[in-house]
Amino acid sequence: MPTSSGVAILVHQLLRNDLTESDIESKVVSDFKSQSLEERYEFATEFCSPDSLSSPLITATAFDPRYKSLKFLSDSHRNIVRKNIKTLIESINNENSVLISHADI
Repeated sequence: MPTSSGVAILVHQLLRNDLTESDIESKVVSDFKSQSLEERYEFATEFCSPDSLSSPLITATAFDPRYKSLKFLSDSHRNIVRKNIKTLIESINNENSVLISHADI
C-alpha cells in the first residue's frame, strides 16, 4: 500500500525517468511528454526545488526506513533535509522541556 513517504520518490522518478524525452521515442510520444505532461505535472517541478526540502512529504520520506537514504536527492539536498529534520527534532525537544518545566510548577 503506498504511503505519503513514497510520493516524493514517485514524483522524482516521473520527472527524471518517465517524463524525460528519449531519442528512440516517436514524435507523438515526445510531443506528449514535452507538452501535456509538463503542463499537467507543473507542480512536480517544485519537488526539485530547495524550497520543497522542508515539505512534509520529503520529511516523511526521510523518516521511512525504506527511503531514508534519500538516494533520489543530490548530496547537498540530502544534507539540507537532514539539517531540517535535526532542527525539527530540536524544536520538539525544546517545546517538551518547556512543557515539563511548567508541569513542575
